[in-house]
Amino acid sequence: MADINELLDKTEHSLRTVDHMIYITYPLIKENLLLKKVIEQLYNIANNIIEATLQYEYMYKRIRSYQERKFDIFRERCASRFNISTEEIEILKELFGIMEKHKESSFEFTRKDRLVIMSNNLRTESIGLEQLKKYLNMLKVILKKIKAIINKPLI
Repeated sequence: MADINELLDKTEHSLRTVDHMIYITYPLIKENLLLKKVIEQLYNIANNIIEATLQYEYMYKRIRSYQERKFDIFRERCASRFNISTEEIEILKELFGIMEKHKESSFEFTRKDRLVIMSNNLRTESIGLEQLKKYLNMLKVILKKIKAIINKPLI
């Protein structure tokens, strides 16, 4: 249980850091490459939240194994127990999709306060500050819901 709480605390610290990057650092310095760092951090935060949730569920034997298909197991077996809505799941799915495109991308650039990711078939996807704020706020809500259930005292 200590490992799970440690991971959640580390994730909460990362959330505060990203919040500072989005709301204070980026408007101050206007460095568009900072958007790339923010999207990577948001992806890591989402992974940590899912990992902590799956570890908790595994500890109480509600799931058997979670080494493969973590997001699918989280969505199918854990989301409803932790009061995570389908809208939040869809936003998480969107975040993972963007990060997958970012990893596969051979070319990225910034344009007009947006990070543009170009895929191998020359399709582009752009991410702006408002979209990153949406992901950040959604991750804060999910983390709050998960911490409330994990830290709830057992009777």
